[in-house]
Amino acid sequence: MSDLPEGWEWVEIVDLASSLANGRSVPDGPANGYPVLRLTAIRSGTVDVTASKNGDWTAEDARAFKICEGDFLVARGNGSKHLVGRGGMVREGAEVAFPDTMIRIRFDQTRVRPMYAALIWDAPQIRTQIEIAARTSAGIYKISQKDLRKIRIALPGLSEQDRVIAVIEEQLSRLDAGVVALRQGLHHLKRIRTSLLQVTVARARELGAIDIALDDLIQHDRKIAYGVLVPGEHDPEGIALVRVGDIDNRRIAGNLKRISRSIDARFPRTQLRGGEVLLSLVGTIGRTAVVPLDLAGANVARALAVIPLREKIEPSYVAIVLGRDQATRELTALSHEVARKTLNLEDVRRYKIPIPGNAEQLQLVNEVETGEAWIESMEKIITNSLRRSERLRMSILEAAFSGRLGSRYEATI
Repeated sequence: MSDLPEGWEWVEIVDLASSLANGRSVPDGPANGYPVLRLTAIRSGTVDVTASKNGDWTAEDARAFKICEGDFLVARGNGSKHLVGRGGMVREGAEVAFPDTMIRIRFDQTRVRPMYAALIWDAPQIRTQIEIAARTSAGIYKISQKDLRKIRIALPGLSEQDRVIAVIEEQLSRLDAGVVALRQGLHHLKRIRTSLLQVTVARARELGAIDIALDDLIQHDRKIAYGVLVPGEHDPEGIALVRVGDIDNRRIAGNLKRISRSIDARFPRTQLRGGEVLLSLVGTIGRTAVVPLDLAGANVARALAVIPLREKIEPSYVAIVLGRDQATRELTALSHEVARKTLNLEDVRRYKIPIPGNAEQLQLVNEVETGEAWIESMEKIITNSLRRSERLRMSILEAAFSGRLGSRYEATI
């Protein structure tokens, strides 16, 4: 580990804790049972004391496991290596206990401010130590009280801890405000995307569209159909199969399952030629996509309808109209509940959509695709900014941990 400024020292948790304790396993209890925290209560360096359930124990049973203001709780296990050992400080006391999925640290406050430990707990130097110490069992990463005792933190005197706390909170509060604004921007873009698709129908009607059932838009030699009932095992040398999960935002993913040619041959009606519209019928109803020409020869799963459109009906236009929120709600309302919501082909065939002239269809598709291209560019910018904000957060914590969070460093962030 790196050298520290004068007055700082490396100290193990065991030398800073007045006590370390494991929680207790408690079954769910009645409405008057004493509350116990859920593991999800630990988030973003704090403990949400309202995230609890009633345990099958009394206040007397829970006495040794009650939490107090200033306690620091650590998650003992998680399915992700990057989340095991996450910690949070109790900022306010509450009548609630902690479970066996957590370890409680009570710091010696004559040596360390609990807030100092809480703020630097996610610093890369501490996370690295935790991830090295974590062990895995049945896919769950775990850290023990014994492991935590060995974790080392860089510790200045109390006055310097107070200064570091003030600087970190100021920096992170500004950063958090920016992150909130960025996430609001993503939400706003999602609403714009939804409105963009919805307004397409209004624009189509302005351009003289008339409502026509899907069955009346189909090629004369083909029918709306659904595909392979039992696709069998993946066959690397077989035929590509499109499933509902392969469709996102009217696009088909590239890494598709493949089925044997003998199975494919039993479902000739849904062998794709390119240009068909796909519509999901089971579970998640209303996902749409246009089959690209490079997927000619592929097939589809039973949960998808293949809609082969006749000439002068633009597939991208139909996919947009069928994929908008209102159409999804209407189609879902027509579905039947079996094991999952299922839309019958007969309902799909009867479903009407507004159809303007071919030139107008192309115009509307161009408007939507231009709008979506702008939305996607903005989403990319915001996503990259969120990644940079997380890297900046880590650099602030790393600097604080190693004693470099002085005025010179502050000026650089």
